[in-house]
Amino acid sequence: MDGYQLRAIINSQTRANSAAKQRAGQAYAKILGLTPGKAGRDDLIDGYGQVGDRSIYFQCKLSHHPLGAKYADQFYAGLAKHEPQIGIMLAGVGYIERGNLGFLPRLKSYPRIEQGIFEYHLLTLEDIYTQSDKFLSAVVDIPLLNAISDELKSEE
Repeated sequence: MDGYQLRAIINSQTRANSAAKQRAGQAYAKILGLTPGKAGRDDLIDGYGQVGDRSIYFQCKLSHHPLGAKYADQFYAGLAKHEPQIGIMLAGVGYIERGNLGFLPRLKSYPRIEQGIFEYHLLTLEDIYTQSDKFLSAVVDIPLLNAISDELKSEE
């Protein structure tokens, strides 16, 4: 798949309606072996449960824009509420990386993140499609991420 095809596929997923994006998040949670969040207002959770001997928290925000500080706050709120060993955030196109509006600077500002209490993986659809280094690192912790990659590629 070339870059143009990849962008077209990601664009179609990130431009879907909210209900379709929520169903996708729930489907990914199921593939990961997690209990999906409920339909409608999901209280910041797309999936939660045990994978092996580790508790996992999963959030999926298939936005057409990079996720900023507001989404870091939501992700952290879910981590703090559910206290998993590993958190996974799947973004549609990426994360704002710098400044006060940045996802990662905001996330790293929380003491429990700074202290390493929560392990997390920040992924994008592109990471999953291309099996980037970030994706491969996350697969070490959550091997079933490969199943999401397989599912997405089968939908092409």
